[in-house]
Formats: sequence, structure tokens, C-alpha cells
Amino acid sequence: MKSDSRETALAYLMSKPGFVTFMEDGRAWVFAEGTDAATSFAEKGAPEKHVTVIGAGPMRTTLKAPDRETIDAFLGVTLEPTN
Repeated sequence: MKSDSRETALAYLMSKPGFVTFMEDGRAWVFAEGTDAATSFAEKGAPEKHVTVIGAGPMRTTLKAPDRETIDAFLGVTLEPTN
């Protein structure tokens, strides 16, 4: 993929149906679309409590979200139940 800037490339790569992303200081905040957490972030900024996963996103972007489940869903990670 070619782009005029890293930010433009990341905006494209971070676009996924069902999710809203916000870029902040080179990191991506990820929220499920239509959630209170996404609305709150847009209105008030970063939540006090959140999860950070370094280098997990496209182009090794650090991902932040209100919980790990949101990041896993964004990345398409499914965990197998343990017995």
C-alpha cells in the first residue's frame, strides 16, 4: 500500500465495520460502534480506566480501548475455551 503519509495509511487500515477509532499521539483508541464509551470519548476524551496493547495494531500501532475484549474483537481474536 502506498500513501502520502503514515496517518493516511493508518486511517485506512484502522477502518473496520462495527468499530470507531480515534488517533491520538500515534496511538489508536478503539471502540465498538454505538457504545457509550465511544460517545464519551468523542465528547470528553480518554477514559481514566483503559487497556493498552503495544504494537498490536496495523503498522505496529499501539491500541487502546476501554477493555481487552474490544481490542480482541477489533483484531478478530477468538479464544478457545480451556478445559
